[in-house]
Amino acid sequence: MEPTDERYLIRTSDIRCIFCGRNSDHGDEHKMSDEHVIPRLLGGWLTIPIVCVCCNNNRFGAQFEADLKKNGFVVAAIDKLGLQSKALAYKAAKLTLIDGDKSLIAYFDKADMPKHFPQEIHDGSLIVPEDEAKSVLRKQIERYERDTGTKVNFDLESYHTLPYGLVIPIYGTNLSFIKHRNRQSSLSISELDKPIPFIVPAKIAFEHLAGLYYPYVLREEFNPIRDWLRHGDSNVNNHVLLISFRRDKAPDQLTYQPFHFVRFGYQHESLSAIVCLFGVIYFSVFLAHIPDFSSFPFPEVIGTYHLYDIRNRSLYPVNAPENIQKEDEMYLQVVSQFGRVQTTSNQ
Repeated sequence: MEPTDERYLIRTSDIRCIFCGRNSDHGDEHKMSDEHVIPRLLGGWLTIPIVCVCCNNNRFGAQFEADLKKNGFVVAAIDKLGLQSKALAYKAAKLTLIDGDKSLIAYFDKADMPKHFPQEIHDGSLIVPEDEAKSVLRKQIERYERDTGTKVNFDLESYHTLPYGLVIPIYGTNLSFIKHRNRQSSLSISELDKPIPFIVPAKIAFEHLAGLYYPYVLREEFNPIRDWLRHGDSNVNNHVLLISFRRDKAPDQLTYQPFHFVRFGYQHESLSAIVCLFGVIYFSVFLAHIPDFSSFPFPEVIGTYHLYDIRNRSLYPVNAPENIQKEDEMYLQVVSQFGRVQTTSNQ
């Protein structure tokens, strides 16, 4: 199903924000903005004008994506699928190159290669990567000459002949350095342990449903999740209930897929959803109690997965393998039947 399908278009001149219910009649800050159903950071491209500028900026702005960039699974997927360069993908991470007893603060260069910054180590030596050493040492020597008023005799042009891994003193000064090869070091990536915020799959499910049929999400049954998404009410157990424990590997060991999907289910007069990111990260979302489900205009969405192909920028209805459908049915039923399930995560 292509995004241009008429059921995915909002054809009304009286559109208002699905979160606050306002539009431009309430001021320019409530003009509709093009909202990404899947966050752009995750490869989302499909936008629909259902969220006002105020709600978008105040609740789902830069900080929203900044929090996602602190999750190891999200970052690994962004990197492996080529959605961003390593330098951007791992911007929130702490990178360390381990070489023997040396732990060096590092970064990814423009070629996506890990490199360490010039820095002092435990013995006071300045450890420098080979391709930056001449410029770094020149600045160190010039600073020493300026501070002490003395002339330093050190042949920078002979640097390439010096050995690696040894402490080399600059005679006549208190400076010493170690010439280092980055490729001999192993890379450690840390500080990407922030869980994916529960608001992410809830927002995706809610906005996906709004894209299917905009008037439906304006019903009062959705007020609890609307208020939570807008204000961040701490009582999330009514809305995002559980996560599938399918991720038994480290983030860099998983095979991520270039798609996300959303599936809605209806049991026990409740509407719930499965939201899957990159084909491996599953969430169950409780949207609302729906006493009169017969008024929902597109019953075929129930039991169908809507797949967001982030590589080809297309949206399709697909049927998952039978074993996946059965497992998702179980999660949807648990969410809808019990209404409150303790939120859990192994991210």
